[in-house]
Amino acid sequence: MRPILLSLFLLFTALSALADDLATLAPPPPGPPDTEWIVPELPSADMRLSWSDFRTLLQLLPTAAQTGREKPDPPPWPWAVTSARYHLDATDHPAVPAELSLEVEVWADAWTTIPLLGNSIAVSSVSIDGTASSLRDQDGWFTLLLKDPGHYRVDIAFFAQTVEADGEVTLQFPAVAAPVTEVLLLLGGDAAAVSSPNAARVTLHSNADGQEALLALKPAETLQLHWQRPSLVKEKLPPAPPRITADLRTQVRLSGGLLEGTARVNFEVLRGAVNRFALELPKDVVLLEVEGGDLEWTLEDEPAVQCLHLVPASSVSGVYPVTLRYEQLLAEDAGPVTLPKIVARDVARQSGAIGISTARNFSMEIAEPTLGVTRTDPEGQFALGLDWEILHAFRYSQTDYQLTVAAAVIQPRIAAETEMLASVSPTAFHVRANVHYRVLRGESSRLALALPAGVSVLSVTGPGMDWYAVDSDGGQRIEVELNEPLTDRCTVHLLLERNVENLEEAVPVPPVTVLDAVRQSTWIGIAAAGNVKVDVGADTAGLGRLDESELPAGVRALAESPILHAFSSQSPTFVLPLLLSRLDDVAVRVAAIDAAELTTVVSDEMLITRARYWVRNNQRQFLRIDPGPDVEIWGAQADGHAASPAKDPESEHGVLLPMRKSVEGAGGLGSFPMEIIFMQRPPLPRFGRLALALRAPATDILADRMAWTVYVPEGYRVSASAGDLAPVALPVILPSPNRGAMTLGNPETIYRLREGIERFFITDINNPAGSTAAQSKDFAGQTYAAAEAGEASVRLAGVLPVHINLPQTGVPHRFERALAPQGAALHLNLALTNARLIWAWAAASALSFFLLVLAIRFRAPLQERASAAAWRIALAILLAVACASLLQAPGIGAMAALVGLAAAEALIRLLRLRAGRAPRHTSTGDAA
Repeated sequence: MRPILLSLFLLFTALSALADDLATLAPPPPGPPDTEWIVPELPSADMRLSWSDFRTLLQLLPTAAQTGREKPDPPPWPWAVTSARYHLDATDHPAVPAELSLEVEVWADAWTTIPLLGNSIAVSSVSIDGTASSLRDQDGWFTLLLKDPGHYRVDIAFFAQTVEADGEVTLQFPAVAAPVTEVLLLLGGDAAAVSSPNAARVTLHSNADGQEALLALKPAETLQLHWQRPSLVKEKLPPAPPRITADLRTQVRLSGGLLEGTARVNFEVLRGAVNRFALELPKDVVLLEVEGGDLEWTLEDEPAVQCLHLVPASSVSGVYPVTLRYEQLLAEDAGPVTLPKIVARDVARQSGAIGISTARNFSMEIAEPTLGVTRTDPEGQFALGLDWEILHAFRYSQTDYQLTVAAAVIQPRIAAETEMLASVSPTAFHVRANVHYRVLRGESSRLALALPAGVSVLSVTGPGMDWYAVDSDGGQRIEVELNEPLTDRCTVHLLLERNVENLEEAVPVPPVTVLDAVRQSTWIGIAAAGNVKVDVGADTAGLGRLDESELPAGVRALAESPILHAFSSQSPTFVLPLLLSRLDDVAVRVAAIDAAELTTVVSDEMLITRARYWVRNNQRQFLRIDPGPDVEIWGAQADGHAASPAKDPESEHGVLLPMRKSVEGAGGLGSFPMEIIFMQRPPLPRFGRLALALRAPATDILADRMAWTVYVPEGYRVSASAGDLAPVALPVILPSPNRGAMTLGNPETIYRLREGIERFFITDINNPAGSTAAQSKDFAGQTYAAAEAGEASVRLAGVLPVHINLPQTGVPHRFERALAPQGAALHLNLALTNARLIWAWAAASALSFFLLVLAIRFRAPLQERASAAAWRIALAILLAVACASLLQAPGIGAMAALVGLAAAEALIRLLRLRAGRAPRHTSTGDAA
């Protein structure tokens, strides 16, 4: 046998070494392209490869080099011409010699074709970065061919043909568009005018040889220049003066003592080019703003008018628009107003259109006669971007027109709806009113309300408004000023108060009257605030009784208590007396405990208990807690802050914890936590068992729910429990009225880890500082030593306690109950048994029952060898040991007893079989 095992061991060792060598010689697993393969050093190795395999490897190497490489994103465009500079010499030749210098940027990593110039020119030379090159004629363009990306400078020399008509020379040919385009044109002689339709700026300089023109052009695919041949400049007749027309689109609006105007002037140069325009404005017009192209403007006072001079940055040879904004102050009682005229100077003709608007609170009429104007449809006439509604529109073709208008203020027409809710209390009642305004005609910047005397106005609110109160005719008047004129709807919110001085007299509800309203509707709701009975007097006037459901939603939304009476009125003044009767108050609970959470940690030296209560408080100053005798208070908290408990003078062991008032939220008063931590000395264990009589602190406030979590040391087991709380198997989830679901027992998750041989508890595994603190003795599952407990109990009276971290170690057991009564302490009795003794008693129980069965089944031989008294004594001892085992650990003891019985029965049957006797059934006498 041994040689076979040795052979198998040697064979296994050889196969393992061979597998390691094969793994070393095997090619590395495929990885990313940039990963280098590690080739082992094998000096004695020899490799032979066929030619077909070697050729296949050579073909795969380029493919493998390209595999896995990310293809770069293509550029958004393959090429671009960044600048183009032309040098043209038009001094002597009709075919103008030209030089073009281009800056080209290429991004495409492929052959790129770039069209540069149209084929209407004659190219003489081409160079790229100083090296001679060539162009190709393709689709009517001379095209440059480039392969590699980069920056290139292309220089082209060519000849361009000019066209002359009536002494004006035109040079035009297709060219590539560039964002920066400059042209230097050389001309012989002087006084030559140079222009281009794409020119942004033209600068002329004279020198000894003639004239130089420097042009800055906008990007375009055609280069077009115009100039006069210098030899013909002096021979030609003086040029005709420019011909200019003007078209004005004017909108004016009358509002109070102000005329606002916006005019767009479209100058059109029909012949020639100009670099200056002029407009005449009346003396009383205030110019606010001038908008147009790149221009400068000045305003000059003249004896009869104001002259506006407009100077563009360059000469204008087409349409040139200018926009003016102006205003004119008018007297309030000026009567008919003649509209101001804007006249363009030095123009061949002027035409235009005028649109007239007014504010909503003005009416307007056209005064007769009107001269030089005709009515027109405003649709499509004015595109000035204004939201003015045009009431009248006119056209004119001569500047000697006259247009006079008369404007008058329209008195606003207002309707109002009032929603009122009167909340009555024994001492005063408050009135909340929503006044909804609706402007039927015109506009209004001021609103007015009337209230009776004796009513205090607490607030008047609304969007963009101010208010003040004045006394008026035995009452008071509320003036509301709006930031913007009201043209549609708005709502004013009022909060009023009236004191109730004598309950024996009827108290009238104050009417809110909207002044200057053509009609007013009022809905009234009456509600009680407090213990008061509200009845309606018999002397009502101008009211109709309603059901609560017939009131508008705005009135019902104001009510926080049931609406007792509802009325409506179509009159601004009504009479509604109320009869009030005060009712006596009944004492009620002013504080409540939503849930009580107790946590007790059991150790060999002490019992540490944390009692936490979720409290809702309205008027209570203290929470009275009686933790019982022989208790040492360690600390207390109220709403997360340290609190200093006080001794209760009415109780021997009670303490008082100061409480704060609960914060009122949408769902009522909110709850806040109050907490007390105290320590007790447990009794010493006897015979491996520990009986704990736990007492929950008694509070003077009823608790709706209570949960108690007891952490038992790991060496003990709870063998029995009794008391006022029932055990539960899962964490207790209690609903909180303002905090959602609230977990009692242990509200925070605790992770139990093992680091080396030390066990510790942490609450945040991502916090190194918390991990370090978690490995302290408080969280390491260790118990407090007596010296440590003595140091922890050092206190000073009147000093806030420090925060105590409860070390939650051991096996948790949870208990709960509903409605913990006030003033009564709840008890919980636990029987703890040492786990080692439990298994010892289980072993003793199994052995006792084993021996007991053997003694009973083989009693005859035992009686022959010993006396009957000795046999009875031994049997009694075995019964006592078995009963004690069952009492110490009922569950485990019973299971061990069954095991002992089964083992004894199996042993007896085995012995009988070996003795050659068939198993016999137990008789009734034997069983007895």
